[in-house]
Amino acid sequence: MQIIFKNFKVSTIIGVYSEERLKETKLSISLKIDFDAKQAALSDKLQDTIDYDKLAEILNNSAKHKYYLIEALSKKIIDDIVNNFLQINNLEVEIVKPNIVLQADSVSIKEFYKRP
Repeated sequence: MQIIFKNFKVSTIIGVYSEERLKETKLSISLKIDFDAKQAALSDKLQDTIDYDKLAEILNNSAKHKYYLIEALSKKIIDDIVNNFLQINNLEVEIVKPNIVLQADSVSIKEFYKRP
């Protein structure tokens, strides 16, 4: 099964330039989560699936830190999510940083995680 968590908004200090270190930047984070939903389908219990509120909490907590690179934020998000939800098989994280380059609407990264 797949959960798609689209365009979750956070604000954080992120960037390498001095002006980026002075104020928070608004980011948009999307997740695609492939997971084993068999137990959740049988039990119909929240503890057997991916809790959306817990995902939101992880994303908000990740944004409380300061970063130079969105790649570092992505790693933090992946580490925290896969450590909290053992049923995840694959995870895709996309982080969009809008209005950072004059000629572009946004810059984004996508990172993929596959549980070994």
